[in-house]
Amino acid sequence: MTQPTLDGTPPGQTRIWPYFKDSGAINHAAWLRAHAENRWVGMCECGGYLRPEPPDEHERRTDYIAVCASCGRDIIAPGGRLSHGRGKGTGKG
Repeated sequence: MTQPTLDGTPPGQTRIWPYFKDSGAINHAAWLRAHAENRWVGMCECGGYLRPEPPDEHERRTDYIAVCASCGRDIIAPGGRLSHGRGKGTGKG
């Protein structure tokens, strides 16, 4: 099942808030802070808030996943890149 990417423009209204973006990518420091402080990073298309997961660090890239507190959908920014199209989620929702 395809799911929106983190900034979510279009489809739907899933979006990451500007504070967590830096030149079209996830702001790593802001993301870590939000995760540590249990703060939201955006809104899901269902109207729920997105909770950041810890960055998923691989050998050459870091993926960022946010989970909707209402519908449970997970949304991913592979390698920290924000996209304006549809992307694949991690399997939930």
